[in-house]
Amino acid sequence: MPNIFKVPRNRKALDQLYLTGKSPHSNELEGAYTVQMLTGIIPDFSWLGHTKNFRHTANGVEGENRFGAGFKWGKFRVQEQNWPNGTQTVIDYAQPSNLFSRGIRDTLVIVEPGRVYLGKFYYVVGGKPRFFGYFLLIKQE
Repeated sequence: MPNIFKVPRNRKALDQLYLTGKSPHSNELEGAYTVQMLTGIIPDFSWLGHTKNFRHTANGVEGENRFGAGFKWGKFRVQEQNWPNGTQTVIDYAQPSNLFSRGIRDTLVIVEPGRVYLGKFYYVVGGKPRFFGYFLLIKQE
């Protein structure tokens, strides 16, 4: 069972924490991070070993989600993008190999530098990202 970092699960408190946070640079993300869903329609699968795995490549920062050591899904690219509230580091799933996850976009802010990030999960509907919930990324030791 992963070591789960404690933050409020209240939407208003998470909104405030996110608004006061700073977006990390994509190069800060490397290795495996446990995913802990906090709010929204997606259940928390951290108990199944849900991770986001980041690696630096010639094309920038890329990765995928995993359950345990084997099942991989949702390949992504990480990059800085202009969003309505300014430049954000975005985990972008718009990859040809993704069937159902192409519309997912995640944005991040730093909670604990190099270790814990608070993310917002969006799904693009009609060309516009729609907010679906909050999650944490917690660096695995």
